[in-house]
Amino acid sequence: MLPAGGNSLEQAWLALQELRRLARLDAAWDWTQAAVIAREWKTLEPLRAACEIAGLPCHFAGRRQPELPLWRWREVWRFIVALRERRNALLSADELRALAKSLRGGEPDTPGQALVAALIDDAYAAAGNYSRPAMAVVDDIYEYLADPGREPGRGLTLTTAHGAKGLEFDHVVVLDGGWKTTVLAERRLYYVAMTRARQTLSLCCQDLRGFASELGQAVAFKRAASLFAALPGGLRRRYALLGPRDIDLGFAGRDPGAARKASAELFVGDELRVEVTGDRWVFKTTNGQAVGRASKAHTPPEGKLISARVANICVWRREDVDPGWHERMRVDHWEVVFPEVIIEPEH
Repeated sequence: MLPAGGNSLEQAWLALQELRRLARLDAAWDWTQAAVIAREWKTLEPLRAACEIAGLPCHFAGRRQPELPLWRWREVWRFIVALRERRNALLSADELRALAKSLRGGEPDTPGQALVAALIDDAYAAAGNYSRPAMAVVDDIYEYLADPGREPGRGLTLTTAHGAKGLEFDHVVVLDGGWKTTVLAERRLYYVAMTRARQTLSLCCQDLRGFASELGQAVAFKRAASLFAALPGGLRRRYALLGPRDIDLGFAGRDPGAARKASAELFVGDELRVEVTGDRWVFKTTNGQAVGRASKAHTPPEGKLISARVANICVWRREDVDPGWHERMRVDHWEVVFPEVIIEPEH
């Protein structure tokens, strides 16, 4: 059990230090097999900031908008289209891996590439390398993608107790904060979070009335004041993921070509510039080419904008936009860049 007391920033920093301590003890440590689970997403944001400060890859798992199904991901869309073009073919797993490699070209590793590889593995799990009809593989892909837990990520997993259902990890830290200790359903949810661990489980205890304090000794050890004497700056940063309601989805579809070309050269994690034009944010590459803008409905989060980067690139189609806008679309489908912006409180 990790120390009682402190605030969410101290808890995040301590949780990360505990995982790093465990990593030093295990020569076979794999960060993808470790997770931090909280009751609410906002409790995880200081931990996300702490990971970035420490240079440790991490990802929010399950924080995906339902309006962005996985089949829209650039790499997945491209793979499905290629299979449909071969609808009458019988393809082995090796042939599909070769197809995925040819579609990828010289592109870097991305979560989308990892997802395509997982799609192939799943489609041929029972068939080995025997050939299968291309459209049967497509059907399997959509069935696989319907599972909300299929989104791949990198490094340490950060998720909520709801998002962790059905998942397991070798090492789990459960954060305190936000748990309604008088509600029976909350106790069951906390149990779900605890039972995600296969090898080690660490429980953070900020409140002596919380669930963690009920398990064994209320406080395993006192807070080490020296550990919190100089918390690194930046732990208060928040991460806002812009979704379909926040983005002008037809921007690149109406563009004569520059935005679409620039979007094709972007990948998840690439830096974006944010400029204000009128009352809207415009997202540009580091070279200054606009690749998207915020919708009229978007409300910028409060705080100082620190930076922005590509969180995802999805495919949108003419049929996905309002019929009144169809004539303005210059292509049948295009890529939409969804940014993640990093905000720091003004005070």
